[in-house]
Amino acid sequence: MFADGNRQLIHVVSKLPSATIPRAALIEFVRGAHLVRSGRHRPPSAAVSTHDPGFGWASTESYAVAEEFYDIGQQRLAAAGVEDPGDVDLFTAVVSGLTHQQVANDPGGDRWVRLSGQAVAMYLAEVARTP
Repeated sequence: MFADGNRQLIHVVSKLPSATIPRAALIEFVRGAHLVRSGRHRPPSAAVSTHDPGFGWASTESYAVAEEFYDIGQQRLAAAGVEDPGDVDLFTAVVSGLTHQQVANDPGGDRWVRLSGQAVAMYLAEVARTP
């Protein structure tokens, strides 16, 4: 399920428009990925698509799929001017928090999906402000 969830993420974000406006493309990346993770497609794989909780159940091959998705995200961040590893970590924390709220509190809905654009815009403003 770990690999399947990440394959779903890759499938959805690979269909997103190219990054002609990098910041807008980053928001669409988050919304597109968030819709998959929110449980609208397959809740069990959505719930485990973003982490191996340390039990070692994600094989090397499965984890490689997750890394592929992570790399796509890093490319979108870099296009928007975000390359500092700490800023990338903060981005994953913000998106993960929204995702977990969505899955836990409104599976199949869009309560936190709707907030993802605002959260990314706030994040980008903070990253641009911080030297």
